[in-house]
Amino acid sequence: MSTIISSKTVKIIGLVIAVLLFATAFVAVAPGKASAQTVESLQAQIQSLLDTIAALQAQITSIGGGTTATVGAGVCPYTWTRSLTSGSSGDDVMKLQQFLNSDSTTSLGSSGAGSPGNETSYFGSITKTGVVKWQNKYASEVLTPIGLSAGTGYFGTMSRAKANDLCSVAVATPTTPTTPTTPTTPVVVPLGSGLTVSASANQPANSLAPGSATRVPFTKVDLTASADGDVVVNSLVVERRGIASDTSFVGIVLMNDDGTLIGIEKTLNSSHQATIGVDFTIPAGTTKTVIIGGNMDTASNLSGEAGEVPALAVIAVNTAATVYGTLPIAGANHTVNSSLSIGSVTIQRGALDPGANQTKEVGVTNYIFSGVKLTAGSAEDLTLRSIRWYQSGSATGDDLTNIVTLLDGVEYPTVINGRFHTTVFPDGGLEIKKGFSKDVSVRADLIDGSNRTVDFDVERRTDIHLVGNTYGFGVLLPFDGTAAAADGADVNNSNNPYYDAAQVTISAGTLNVSSWTVGVPAQNVAINLSDQPIAGFTIDVKGEPISVASMAFNVTLTGSAAALGLADVTNVTLVDENGSVLAGPVDGAGATANNGTITLTDTVTFPVGVTNAILKAKLGTDFVSDNTIAASTTPSSDFTTVTGQVTGNTITPAPASAVSGSSQTVKAGTFAVSVSAQPTARTVIAGATQFEFARYIFDVTQSGEDIRVTTIPLYYSTSGTRTDLTNCQLYDGTATNATSLTTGSNVKNPATDGTASSTTITFDGTGLVLPKGTSKTLSLRCNIKTGVTALYWWGIDGDASYTGASGVTSGQTINESFTDANGQVMTAAASGSYTVANDTSVLFKAAQAGATDVVLAKYRFDAGAQEDIDIKGIALQLGNTASNTTNDLLNQKVSIWKGSTKVGEGQFGLGTNLDYATSTLSTAVHVPKSESVVLTVKGDFTPQDTNSSVGAFGAVISVDYDGSNNGLNGNYATGADSGVTISGSSSDTASNATKIYRGLITIEDVTTTTALSAGTDLYKVKLTAASGRDVTLHSMSFNVGVVGLSGISGFQLRGPSGSLNGTTVATSTSAIAGAGAQEKLKIIFDPTAPDRIVQAGTSKTYALRADTITTLTSGSTETLSIRLLTDTAEPSGVGETCWFNNDNHMSCVDDVLNSASTTDRFVWSPNSTTTISAAAASNQTTDWTNSYGLPGFPTVGQDLPNRVFIH
Repeated sequence: MSTIISSKTVKIIGLVIAVLLFATAFVAVAPGKASAQTVESLQAQIQSLLDTIAALQAQITSIGGGTTATVGAGVCPYTWTRSLTSGSSGDDVMKLQQFLNSDSTTSLGSSGAGSPGNETSYFGSITKTGVVKWQNKYASEVLTPIGLSAGTGYFGTMSRAKANDLCSVAVATPTTPTTPTTPTTPVVVPLGSGLTVSASANQPANSLAPGSATRVPFTKVDLTASADGDVVVNSLVVERRGIASDTSFVGIVLMNDDGTLIGIEKTLNSSHQATIGVDFTIPAGTTKTVIIGGNMDTASNLSGEAGEVPALAVIAVNTAATVYGTLPIAGANHTVNSSLSIGSVTIQRGALDPGANQTKEVGVTNYIFSGVKLTAGSAEDLTLRSIRWYQSGSATGDDLTNIVTLLDGVEYPTVINGRFHTTVFPDGGLEIKKGFSKDVSVRADLIDGSNRTVDFDVERRTDIHLVGNTYGFGVLLPFDGTAAAADGADVNNSNNPYYDAAQVTISAGTLNVSSWTVGVPAQNVAINLSDQPIAGFTIDVKGEPISVASMAFNVTLTGSAAALGLADVTNVTLVDENGSVLAGPVDGAGATANNGTITLTDTVTFPVGVTNAILKAKLGTDFVSDNTIAASTTPSSDFTTVTGQVTGNTITPAPASAVSGSSQTVKAGTFAVSVSAQPTARTVIAGATQFEFARYIFDVTQSGEDIRVTTIPLYYSTSGTRTDLTNCQLYDGTATNATSLTTGSNVKNPATDGTASSTTITFDGTGLVLPKGTSKTLSLRCNIKTGVTALYWWGIDGDASYTGASGVTSGQTINESFTDANGQVMTAAASGSYTVANDTSVLFKAAQAGATDVVLAKYRFDAGAQEDIDIKGIALQLGNTASNTTNDLLNQKVSIWKGSTKVGEGQFGLGTNLDYATSTLSTAVHVPKSESVVLTVKGDFTPQDTNSSVGAFGAVISVDYDGSNNGLNGNYATGADSGVTISGSSSDTASNATKIYRGLITIEDVTTTTALSAGTDLYKVKLTAASGRDVTLHSMSFNVGVVGLSGISGFQLRGPSGSLNGTTVATSTSAIAGAGAQEKLKIIFDPTAPDRIVQAGTSKTYALRADTITTLTSGSTETLSIRLLTDTAEPSGVGETCWFNNDNHMSCVDDVLNSASTTDRFVWSPNSTTTISAAAASNQTTDWTNSYGLPGFPTVGQDLPNRVFIH
């Protein structure tokens, strides 16, 4: 809509602006000539003019009558990529404020910070209030899905998704009167390698600059590198301008757009200028936004400067590139303030700080080098945005790793820039409540740097970025009253450093020896063979390479051989894991000495890092099987002349205790074969290929050397013909894709005779090599002739003349050990089988007419062990046919599912047997042999109305498996291997039923209290009526139990409209069976009670209370337990009292109440045929039932859990 503004009004605005500009110019041009009185007078005049302009702007809005808000107008398109909350800052915060201001219902006000035209980049309490309004407006999309009912002010994932959706395209802004605008300076596009400098569009809004505030943003500048190369910016030159003094500032800083520092703070010189920042690179063709900020002096020092209005202007950019653009660039003019009490903080040594200089060796991990404790003052909560550590020691970046900041036990990464290590805390920072503290520490691992130092200081107090949560200003940390001792782990009285941390000196290199049992485990070793592994050791060197002149190893022999001694241990060497010799060989000495030292005298230099070494030897012929040999060393004494190769220092190896290798057992070569108990005896379909008949275990765990096997004699027998099996092969392992070890001419086809040669199998190549100390399982597989039905078994039959195994190294024939066995019997059969059983997870339940995809049954199909099967047909029949018709199923059919995949349908109502259906599955269901598959039967129920058959109301329906109908027109499957048609179970299998009501109730326990008192709501249940039909209630029953109470009475059930039983009742005198002291309480609703009816699609909550409890005492504990009772079966005796239709499956209230004591507990009506009424007369209609099967109870027939109320 357009707005017409009188020319008089426009003239007034123009005059006011002219006067204001003149006054501002006067003040700006001649600050040195203005007295204190003149400054105050001019500021008062400027403020008066600003107030006049605001009033005129309000008049313009009033004259125009306002405009219709368009969400996102002038802001969109825009995408928010992070969550925002109180304390957040940045361009996206300003965009959020503009977005909120585009809608009059969420606007941030008509004037002041955050209002239209005065948006800022800081997220404060005003922004939070606007976000709350916006979230409430779109509550169904941003709050309800995550369980919230009211806005929180946190602009998180759901809010961002909605805002990004609304702001995905540009939105036309309604026509508004145009006003003169100040021409903008055109952006000069560089012609060559250069840097364009321009004022950012979203400058900080004019505000206050209070005492002790840090990083107060004055000016934002965009630096754009030309497309033909990166640009390095060295620094920016900033000048203080405006009606102000340099003494207002303790420092000027350059910041990234997220508020982190670029370089350190600088003070203004005599020309009111400061050069700020360190080198940073702007990639080609990109723009970097930087912020010029001020650190204000303390409030006590600003009393003389209060009211001054300084600005910080960029007057030069130092770079080797050509600079384009117009300078100076100035942003906000902030008013110096000495009276606003912003947040404050105190700092002291942290609890985790070492507190004194330390010496740590290379290899120390997770060491905390420094820490400070920050305590928020009483003015406002604080947010810790970032911290920057300065490593002032002589250690290099390569000496340290895993450098993290620790806070509340959480690790936060650091970004390294030279010697600075900066942590920017996520999600806008971490909150420190007023009066509370946070310990912040720096932790790292020492990986190098002998004789160097590590010293993690906080170089300047501005390196800790804290922001007040109320006003949004940075908080200046205080200096200490006295100077800190050098490296004294204390706060200093000046910067450089501000917190002078204790120093860590990195000591000389270290050498640590441990047992390498992974590389050299306990194993068998051979006799009279070179390079037998005796022990393994890991030498871990840190800091510098280390040389060792000699190494002694204590060798221990055990065994019964009389002549055994260290002289039998020869050719001893130390090799690395690649086999390269480090020291040796030497021989042991002592013909009968079973324990002694063998020393390697070659100098070995171990590099920095881990060296895995193996002590090897040759064991003489005096060794016999089951002798053992073990070696150990004590590095601190057995390693001599250990020297650091960088420092030249003598190093003491660690540990000072013995390091032992694994004990090795001396063994001669052995080879044992046995038949595995797997696979078990089973049935296979004739015609199968590569069926597994047996597994053979080749065992060389007791061998002293590797064994080569060239042949193996097997045993084979059958009740049929031997030639039924062909293509028999031994496979390496039992996996389906295992590799055959007997291919080509080595494939065995059993002959008609049973000679040993007909079943002896030869391995391919030079034979099968078995590493010593291991065992291997081989799988025998053969093809079976089609159509045979016989028994087959394979085993092992040893022969004293067997020579098929030999030592790989020694070449000697090995004495084998065969465990003769026939093996398991395998049966060849013509086809498979399957059975069907009801899956008991489907219980009796109540459902509403018109419901879809109701699970009616689940049946488990179990395939036999012979072969996989494919189920292709299923026969079904309706159960409880006296209580249903096929018309109760929509279109008289059901669907069949395997998981989420529909595989078939069953159509009832055809032919002469309407209650039977056969489903030829649209997709065959595969069942692996000896496995199960569950198929689910689902149905849609026919909707009910007053014209429905009376027999449909309360119909009880089940879909059973028709086991007597087998064959191609009923139940059948096909064998996957045999291809034979297979019939299923021959007996019927029944499923649990579903009762169909026109209306339906869902029950939910919504009790919220545990306190016991008279006359207050205690136990609460919520009843929800399904859509489509109101339901009517007659009565509910509860179990009530007491401990320590004797005077409780006057129970009353209340709904939203008040009491449901005008006359209070008490519990019955008879205890419920099995409930002990609990008694039955039945509440019968008054016929006229409005809450007797629950309208379709709505819920009502009912609360049980006791009006009188006379025995509550302050010195005792009394309890009352309550639970809602359910019915354990459908009502019995239906139709005995009231007139009814023989086809009806419902009854009147009296019939239900006269049924068993466990089926009259919860009486209700789905209002199937009757006019909905709460009147007493409705109790006589045959349209009532109980709660059996209703949803909401833990399971069918089970009460809700007890709720206990305590006094």
